[in-house]
Amino acid sequence: MKTTLLLVAFIVFATTQTFSQNVFNPSDAIVRYSSGASYGSAQRPDTNRAGLQKWVSTPTNGISTGSGTWDASSFKAYFLNAAGAKVAFRVRFPRTYSTNPTKKFPVMLFLHGAGEVGCATNGGLYNNEKQLWLGGSLFLTEAVTNQKFDGFLLYPQLVAREGCWDAWGTAPTGRLTNIMAMIDSLGKYARLDIDRVFIDGLSGGGYGAWRMADIFAPRVAKIAPSAAAGSTTNRTNFVHVPIWFATGGKDPDPSPAQADYALNRMKDIGADIRYTRYPDLGHAVWYSHWREPDFFTNMNDVHKANPLVFFGRNEFCEGQAISARLGISQSYYAYEWAKNDVTIASRTNGVNTIIDPSSVISYTGNEIVVKAFGTYKARFKRTAASAWSEWSMKPAVIRAKPAAIGQAITVSGVSSKVLPALNGNTTVALTLPSGFTAYQWVRVSDNVVVGNAQVFNAPIGVYKGKYNDQFGCPYSFSPNFTVIDAAGTPKPDAATNLVATGLSLTSTRLNWTQNANETNFEVYRGTSSGGPYSLITITAANATTYTDNGLDPNTTYYYVVRA
Repeated sequence: MKTTLLLVAFIVFATTQTFSQNVFNPSDAIVRYSSGASYGSAQRPDTNRAGLQKWVSTPTNGISTGSGTWDASSFKAYFLNAAGAKVAFRVRFPRTYSTNPTKKFPVMLFLHGAGEVGCATNGGLYNNEKQLWLGGSLFLTEAVTNQKFDGFLLYPQLVAREGCWDAWGTAPTGRLTNIMAMIDSLGKYARLDIDRVFIDGLSGGGYGAWRMADIFAPRVAKIAPSAAAGSTTNRTNFVHVPIWFATGGKDPDPSPAQADYALNRMKDIGADIRYTRYPDLGHAVWYSHWREPDFFTNMNDVHKANPLVFFGRNEFCEGQAISARLGISQSYYAYEWAKNDVTIASRTNGVNTIIDPSSVISYTGNEIVVKAFGTYKARFKRTAASAWSEWSMKPAVIRAKPAAIGQAITVSGVSSKVLPALNGNTTVALTLPSGFTAYQWVRVSDNVVVGNAQVFNAPIGVYKGKYNDQFGCPYSFSPNFTVIDAAGTPKPDAATNLVATGLSLTSTRLNWTQNANETNFEVYRGTSSGGPYSLITITAANATTYTDNGLDPNTTYYYVVRA
């Protein structure tokens, strides 16, 4: 499958070069479409002309007309007829493009949602503006004005196959191949760095980002789709492509379950995947996603030579054998790997060579398993005739895991650690942090192991706990935790002068007098004098009041406060 995809991409690239010339100019004027102009003119250009050409746009509500207008004139208009597809683009050149004449620049490719297509009612191929509606102004401001991303902003527009609604996630593959040909053309003529392609998109465009990572894995350096949890059926195709996707907790499509499924299937194979869920949002999560503090950092650090550290395992604890699996995308002609800037393995035209067996366990070209601490970089050649890529911008650092200190034991839920409690409990549920393995609870008095789960129901005594990370590296014991004997001494002075005041049919305020030697107050409630009682809250030290809400009307309640 990979060989076929690369062949298609190469054919499109060659065809594009045959028909296209360097039409790119950051000073290009914005030309508006005119239906009355002659076909083939600057205002109504020929859609059947093969290759690249300058293009037009149509004023669109929310961008250049109506409310919320902003100046989109710096997004230049182009058109590419290739790969059996016709696609119009808007291109914002990098901020320092004119002042850095030898610099190569990354690209952010944005795939719009299903409602921002070109269609019969808005000019179709001549619209070429509605794709800027969601996010165009924000990315212009953040990238250019706030100088957070010095790269191309590339906005293709999908033309609907029918109606005025269509999605990149289901569009004909030729339209996606056309986009890659556009990127190749910008690489040839306008110094776009084809190894630094970052793709984001929203909703149907977000699904398009997942799809492009699958189809064009050797070309895509990172994706950050919003409101889309793409198919992971072919996940091994794009396991080396970093992903950061976001969805809403109230969104039915994708639902939280669908998002979790996509996340877990990628994690199962060791991918570098990050997921952000906005619990209170529905489908429209994209602005929240883009405004995350490190979103633009993620746009800047992409490169196809950045190695994936499978399962994020770059640290090994004392006594563990080092075995770290690293990889970049497959299907390149040649690869080189270096440890601490010294080449340790290479591959050319299918022939693998391990140069430093003291550092390498196994090697397949695009992947390497190493057994020594160090800083590992990779580079590649796409074809026999192409130049070497840059070395990894973000090397993989394999190192010793520092000593890890166990977190403090906590009480699970609202429970008393002074036993027996007034509700009759003679044990309290103690918990260690979730997400670890090999839990161990030890009774300090005799150093006996008393539990091996995350939660331990502890009677009176002193306890400590420990656990391992997912790779088996141990944490030190937690600080000791004491489950207190209620009959022990010294005891704090009791709360006095407890008064209950009804605030409403469902709310009561308690007030009491406190002394200065308690650590907390436990508030118990029952419906009979003398109990049984339920613990409803534990206050901070020095508290003198608590309001109990959510009560049943016409019910008598009894309260006890224990210091």
